[in-house]
Amino acid sequence: MRLLAMMLAPLALVACGDADETPATGEEAPGLSGPNPPVPIAPADQAALRSEKCATAAQFYFEALSSGEYQRAALLWDDPVIDGARLEALLADYTTPQIAWEEPEVSTGEGMPSCTVTGTLTDAAKADTPPRRGSLVMNRVLEPETNEGQATRWRIESQTFIEPLERSGRGG
Repeated sequence: MRLLAMMLAPLALVACGDADETPATGEEAPGLSGPNPPVPIAPADQAALRSEKCATAAQFYFEALSSGEYQRAALLWDDPVIDGARLEALLADYTTPQIAWEEPEVSTGEGMPSCTVTGTLTDAAKADTPPRRGSLVMNRVLEPETNEGQATRWRIESQTFIEPLERSGRGG
């Protein structure tokens, strides 16, 4: 019995020593930290997303793309896969992307409204870049419950200006 206790003592000490050690980098163990909270949206951007008019949301999106504010444009996607970096990469061949768009076609059938905006993508800095026709489809969706109550906003479902791009289905 005494021999068994002497054999197990070093193992017990090693186990206790490992339990007290913490990573030198200050990082928590994998799986123990929660996801980062969502980045707050500026009030002016929130107003554009929640606007009753699809045209206001489309204008916000196209102006953000034209000014190189891809992260702001990505707010309308509300999708972790389609972020500012992905939109920037999509428009990498355009120095100054510009979309001349037509009046949105709004559908108000059953449920929430949706709209389709067609237009032409050009490069304002390079006149020799051929124009590309495309469309943007947005749906009105419920936002998560907030202190102000339940709100709705526009969210992009797909666009076809350079290549077909659709939501991953993992957004809010």
